[in-house]
Amino acid sequence: TGVQTCALPISFSSAGAEITGCGGVSVTADPTNGPLAAKATCVTSALPAGTTDLTAGYGGDSNYGTGIATITGYVISKANDVITNLTVPSQGLVGTTGTVSATGGGSSNPVTFKVDTTGTTNNSCSVSGNQITYLAAGTCVIDADQVGDSNHNDATEVVSNPISVVAGQAKLT
Repeated sequence: TGVQTCALPISFSSAGAEITGCGGVSVTADPTNGPLAAKATCVTSALPAGTTDLTAGYGGDSNYGTGIATITGYVISKANDVITNLTVPSQGLVGTTGTVSATGGGSSNPVTFKVDTTGTTNNSCSVSGNQITYLAAGTCVIDADQVGDSNHNDATEVVSNPISVVAGQAKLT
């Protein structure tokens, strides 16, 4: 009686190539498949999205013989991109510029910025790259987007807090 454990390592492969970076490898008893059956788990982000065959192999030890399990046609989904830390100035002065920044997700594509036409009033601003130009008094709102890639879905658009754009004082000479 009692729980017996096998000596690690258990190797994991996909399409014949070893999967490296298996963080969180664990082996747990699986009595539904027999008294000596176990489940091995590999948590990794090293595999690309798509369909692959996965294999887990155990080389054996003094208590247990070798074992191998294969899953064919395993579907690996794309990860979701998430934009964080969208930062804009709280106020802008007509005729000046400001900077917008954000941190993108794992996609290989950059975060891009555009004027939010719903929240912006009086055509108060424009954006090029990460530079905001204040054009007229009003409210300026900026949207941040990131297009996904072969392993990542597009990020959900993030909308900035409103920027209050104020007119400068006239200079009399």
